[in-house]
Amino acid sequence: MPGKDRLRVEEAPQDHVWFLENMDRLNRAMQGSDDLEQVLRDVFDEMLAIFVCDRAFLLSPCDPAAGRWQALMERTQPECPGIFVLGLELPLTPSEASLHRTLRETEGPVPFHPQAQQPLAPELAKRFCAQSMLAIAMYPKIGKPFVLGLHQCSQPRAWTPEEQRLFQEIARRLADALTSLLLLRNLRESEARFRRLVDHATDAFFLHGESGIILDVNRQACESLGYTREELIGMSPYDLDANADHALPAKLEARLETGEVFSFDSYHRRKDGTVFPVEVRIRLFQEDGYRFSVSLARDITERKRMEDALLLFRTLIDHAQDSIEIIDLDSGRILDVNEKACLDHGYTRQEYLALHVFDLDTTISGPADLVHHVQNVRHGSSFLHQGQHRRKDGSTFPVEVKVTCVHLDRSFLLAIVRDVTEQKRLEEHLFQAQKMEAIGRLSGGVAHDFNNLLTVIRGYSQVVFNDLAQDDPNRGLLGEILRAGERASNLTRQLLAFSRRQPLLPRVVSLNSLLGELVTLLQRLIGEDIALRLVPDDLLGLARVDSGQFEQAVINLALNARDAMPHGGELTIETRNTVLTEGDDWCPEVGPGRYVQMEVRDSGNGMDKETLGRIFEPFFTTKGPGQGTGLGLAMVYGFVKQSGGHITVESQPGQGTTFRMHLPCSAEEDLPVMPLPDRPKALRGTETVLVAEDERSVRDLVRGILQTGGYTVLEAADGQEAVEVAQAFQGPIHLLLSDLVMPRMNGRLLADVLVRSRPVLRVLFMSGYTDEAVLGQETAVEGVAFLAKPFSPSELARKVREALDGVD
Repeated sequence: MPGKDRLRVEEAPQDHVWFLENMDRLNRAMQGSDDLEQVLRDVFDEMLAIFVCDRAFLLSPCDPAAGRWQALMERTQPECPGIFVLGLELPLTPSEASLHRTLRETEGPVPFHPQAQQPLAPELAKRFCAQSMLAIAMYPKIGKPFVLGLHQCSQPRAWTPEEQRLFQEIARRLADALTSLLLLRNLRESEARFRRLVDHATDAFFLHGESGIILDVNRQACESLGYTREELIGMSPYDLDANADHALPAKLEARLETGEVFSFDSYHRRKDGTVFPVEVRIRLFQEDGYRFSVSLARDITERKRMEDALLLFRTLIDHAQDSIEIIDLDSGRILDVNEKACLDHGYTRQEYLALHVFDLDTTISGPADLVHHVQNVRHGSSFLHQGQHRRKDGSTFPVEVKVTCVHLDRSFLLAIVRDVTEQKRLEEHLFQAQKMEAIGRLSGGVAHDFNNLLTVIRGYSQVVFNDLAQDDPNRGLLGEILRAGERASNLTRQLLAFSRRQPLLPRVVSLNSLLGELVTLLQRLIGEDIALRLVPDDLLGLARVDSGQFEQAVINLALNARDAMPHGGELTIETRNTVLTEGDDWCPEVGPGRYVQMEVRDSGNGMDKETLGRIFEPFFTTKGPGQGTGLGLAMVYGFVKQSGGHITVESQPGQGTTFRMHLPCSAEEDLPVMPLPDRPKALRGTETVLVAEDERSVRDLVRGILQTGGYTVLEAADGQEAVEVAQAFQGPIHLLLSDLVMPRMNGRLLADVLVRSRPVLRVLFMSGYTDEAVLGQETAVEGVAFLAKPFSPSELARKVREALDGVD
């Protein structure tokens, strides 16, 4: 019945691409000729290619009671010999009769192989030289049934459900094609039979005269267009074709003269004015000296709907921002990809579809490993996979893959692949920044504690040193202690520089000018075997930095370069202006704007990746014992960060190193340097000083130094105690000398509280933890002075005197 014979595809388009493409190939083979044997040869050749089997054959009849049979067609692969003599009738053996009976009793194809429900009989396997067979009883509309079969000779083969489904549809279509061809061949003998069969065709049939006028139609033509047969006869194709091409006859002439079938898609207009898409196939033939043409019009509404859905699907995934892959769950073969996947991996779509997922993902070794990765998604769940994908050129990049299992007629994996190279880079930047910040906090804390200890060591050593006679033998020993204390103070200053907790004296300067003044010193430091080249940008902007710290940073970089070039080389210092915009992300720690860049480039030994990752860490050094503190580059890093800039380093072993320092560009002009007032010569006094210090040893040292200088000293162990001491003291307090960081109440809050009740109180802060966040806070106290730990007795005496006398 026509309704039963019509192919209905209701599943998603992508699940039937293989089926539809192969049926289209076979349809074209079936409709490419009106010669029965030629059609069979073409169809069987296509079947060999599609099923990748060794032999395709057609036997007649499929009748266990016939007694004899013959082979009508056989096509084989070149390496597989033929076994049938076409047209030769042979007696039907019991095994062959049993085979025919099985096929007649089974609706659909029957697979024969060692694991099948019905293995191939040994006699037939030997006779056909085959190990597996797929066969079906094929029922044309006239005559007895045929046997359509496939042989696999080289090895056993299990025929998949999808192959059996396609094979069954081929048998159905081939039966229709054979029927049509037989009818066409017998057209002159039986016009009535021809009319009957044509009217049952699923496609609309039109017989045209030499001018194209319709001479006859079938029932399907009438039903699809809404006209009666009488109305259609005499009409022109242009009356029915909604996209009528009046140049079509000229196009048809040359192609139809050769007997070629001409096909095209168009739209037919029904009697009620509605239109529907059709696939039209036209062929010319001659009868009794007259030229006729036959056209078959197939309603392709469903096919167009599927094509539109497929086009929409393709358009959507090709516009996705992530790569999309559709993967066969069992084999890992890539079945489909979008345009983004091709661009990211460097493959054409055709090349991509020849790959398996483990060809792309370096973390998946093969099919077994793929099964292990996806075992949790077989029931419809999703999972996130972190992997490395390999491009066509061999390079790799990190990916984040969201994998979902989709179950249709078989199981597929839907993989959404996101390139996370940039994300990983930003994470690495953040990790490095957090690591350096943590090390900085630790270094600053260590420096603070050491400064307290050094204050006591240097202070008492200086007191004892000053009391010794010039010829005292202990004077030299104390001198060594003082010099060691000074060296230790330098180390803590470098730690504070790295942790960005050193006090800076920034001013607007030209880096070109500072570098110009440093060139002579740098050349002496690096030696004559290293060529120093300064390449300044004449239009370089200004920067607001501490010039002394900048010069020290340049010296540290130059010394680092010198050590990397033990046999000489070239050191280049170059400046330029740079602009960072919102779209730039080379460093997420600094914002967009204008920057001044200084590049220090050497031709030395270079560094490996592991060394680069730790180059700015304090106390990290590649030099031998006693050859370096590991604080030089840490100081450079801290200075640049504290100045609001950023520093990067690039290096490879044997290819030198390049440091790039970026400092914010300043629009301000240089401020005039005010002359310093004369320092007071008298460092003694009789005023009252309130000392607030939580470190007892430091507090005792300060008390002793100030009392020796003639001052009256009140002391407290923290801010709260200092408030209580001040409230209890009835006389005037001239100066508050307080540590900044103390328990219960810090020095800044203490000063604010005391100034409210003693407005003329002077304040001198001291700290070994000179955090800009602490030093930069607002306070109600005017004229605040600061003394950095560690300090000597003379420095303390001078600062106290200056604070009392109002000298900034």
